[in-house]
Amino acid sequence: MKILLLLLFLTIILPLFAENRVIETELLSVHPTQMEIGEERINEKIDEYYKKWQKKYPNSEKSFEQYVASELVPKKKFPAVIGPDGAIYILDGHHRTTTFTRILKDHPSLLKSASYKVEIIADYSHETMKRFAVRLIEEMGKGYFPREIRNKNLSAEKLLELLPNSVEGLEDSPMRSLIGKIFDDVELETDYMKDYIQFYIGEFVEDLEIEIDYENLLSDENVERVKKAMFKNPDIVEYMLSSPRSEETKALNEQQVINVINEVINKKERKGCASSLRLLFR
Repeated sequence: MKILLLLLFLTIILPLFAENRVIETELLSVHPTQMEIGEERINEKIDEYYKKWQKKYPNSEKSFEQYVASELVPKKKFPAVIGPDGAIYILDGHHRTTTFTRILKDHPSLLKSASYKVEIIADYSHETMKRFAVRLIEEMGKGYFPREIRNKNLSAEKLLELLPNSVEGLEDSPMRSLIGKIFDDVELETDYMKDYIQFYIGEFVEDLEIEIDYENLLSDENVERVKKAMFKNPDIVEYMLSSPRSEETKALNEQQVINVINEVINKKERKGCASSLRLLFR
């Protein structure tokens, strides 16, 4: 009897401590779970990596592309699921993957050899595409599709068909670049927030109809104007507060949002904010 109870206990407890499987995959082998990226963010990342390379190899002992392929790419690990026939769908890391691919695109041998690790959250390799679409989009709640696509009320299978086969097919979303810049500027940790949060915040900002200079998208003027509007808007703030990645990150997410509001909105401006927001101010 004791042995049976022990086996039952182990059956229940051990999966809680089991680690997800980690596998290695090439950059061009992964499938995106979103349709867009921020091109300006990609350009910023390329510049950042180039400066790191110059600092580490001032005499060009290793080419920029070799540095990226052999040192930067292998450091990354992103969550993913396995789809039908073993295809890998990344749930995060779209901008990094695109940045790496963009840097190495004129060096086919390096691009082909460049690979990073993915942590497998779920394995649907034996599912049909239709069933996989339901699992991924409806049951797991993964995938970002622009509002105009969501408003068409397409089936999960149809939505899955709209995703590009590689990050090379991702389209530009200028607003995603701007929101990403603001998140970096105020040090908002997206790991505490739900997937694709910057895309959804961008949709809120678009509805505010703020004047934005798209010719100088990431200018200080744009960043400050949109930042102030974001954190003075109760709907956007409430959305941030109510969008933790998990129950475990809820308190951390709430605290970071409140801290940012108190830093971004000065005392004089607070008087004009909605009462629901004033409650958050110190």
